[in-house]
Amino acid sequence: MEHEKETNEKPQPHFTLLKGRNEKHLEQLINDGIKVDAVVLDPPYCSGGSTTAARCKGMIKYIKSLKRHINLVEFGDEMDQISYGASLLNLLLKFEELLKPPGYVFIFSDWRQIAVNSIVLQMSSIRFRGVIPWNKKNCRPNKGVFKNQCEFVIWGTLDGTTPNKYADGYIEQSPAQMKDRYHATEKPVELLEYLLRILPDDARTVCDPFMGGGSTGEACARLGLSFIGIEKNETYFNTCKERLEPLFANCQGVLNEKNNN
Repeated sequence: MEHEKETNEKPQPHFTLLKGRNEKHLEQLINDGIKVDAVVLDPPYCSGGSTTAARCKGMIKYIKSLKRHINLVEFGDEMDQISYGASLLNLLLKFEELLKPPGYVFIFSDWRQIAVNSIVLQMSSIRFRGVIPWNKKNCRPNKGVFKNQCEFVIWGTLDGTTPNKYADGYIEQSPAQMKDRYHATEKPVELLEYLLRILPDDARTVCDPFMGGGSTGEACARLGLSFIGIEKNETYFNTCKERLEPLFANCQGVLNEKNNN
């Protein structure tokens, strides 16, 4: 596969979309000698319900609220904390080989997943660097409890080196409007841009193994970074292809549609 290998010259930004299970594609990227500067993960949050039906309530809420805007498909949200943690650790061990220093990792999380994300990150060789609150600002109030108006970004780096850059450890950014979303739980492109601006100036490539609607790819296009996106759902994969092709119109788009189930 044609993509970023170790060279001194920064190539023209391009994108690679891989359809299938992220574990298989990550293994292939490693075997091909591909290196990336950052990994952005936005896995299903898992609602923490005691039954599969309860854990899927959040998913159904998104599907019902957004169905009128886009052709949504259901996404998996059924793992408990232990199975989620085991799956995440398996991915992090692969990122240790895929990343090149300083090697940034950003994991999106709601309040339920902060503990497991932070613990599992520390079980890998990736250095746990902190938690960035993301204030979405428009959360509705609930009587007698505090508003859950924040999601969080658990982040770390492959080693202790960092670029000579500065950024606030707190973000205020409204979610994308429903009519503008390509995926039920899509993160704002502006939020992703903010995170990726901390990368070194010579950074080239970002990987998103839960590509969803492709907002990480759009952020990369805006910042002049190459993008590797992995998505197992064919509907979302095709949506990302249509979304990103015009953004990388002047770049080399590499599409790998092999289905690794």
